[in-house]
Amino acid sequence: MELPNGHWFLPFDNGKAYDDPAPVKPFMIGLLSADQGQTWSERFFFADGAPQQKAHWHGRIISLLDGRLFTLLWTKDLQKDRFVDLHRTFSDSSVHEWSIPEPTGVIGQTSWPVDLGDGRMFAAYTTREATPPGIRGVLSEDGGRSWDSSHEIVLWDATGRETIGVAAKDTYPISHDVIAFGRPQATRCHDGDVVVSFWCTEACLTVARWCRLRVH
Repeated sequence: MELPNGHWFLPFDNGKAYDDPAPVKPFMIGLLSADQGQTWSERFFFADGAPQQKAHWHGRIISLLDGRLFTLLWTKDLQKDRFVDLHRTFSDSSVHEWSIPEPTGVIGQTSWPVDLGDGRMFAAYTTREATPPGIRGVLSEDGGRSWDSSHEIVLWDATGRETIGVAAKDTYPISHDVIAFGRPQATRCHDGDVVVSFWCTEACLTVARWCRLRVH
């Protein structure tokens, strides 16, 4: 993504080979380029959950209206070996320094936030633990610190179609082989509406769907 100073920022997860038995390391990595991608800086870590014994993945980075970067992170508690709520983190103006990821209270996996201005934010996110499972949308009035889960909306109800044909496996990454929906993306339109897209599977057919939301 292009920053206000013209530099490019490239964030990515620290992954591992498909058949590597070692646990995945709990951080995301960033690179910067000042020459439109011809050369890149030394990598630097952000959303590093090692001190808190947490792992963070799939932060979809967005530019806030004030120029900082922001993301919500799919998070795992490594001590308890279970997924927990999405964690929030944001950068300073240099992009090198990020806040310590903090919990939001929203139990989800992949997500995409949108800055609506005046501290209001919208996020589309995937949830596999809640009833019903699927894609949901939720609002925040305080810059993403807390989210109004009592008024969230279901964008895609995946009840009975959570997996593709066979039972899910327990071990990552093979556990992802059978998932049947996910990866929501969201963007704010010029008129203030939010457009959300995601992929899902119904009757053995996997498609991309989208919806347009009027945020009040």
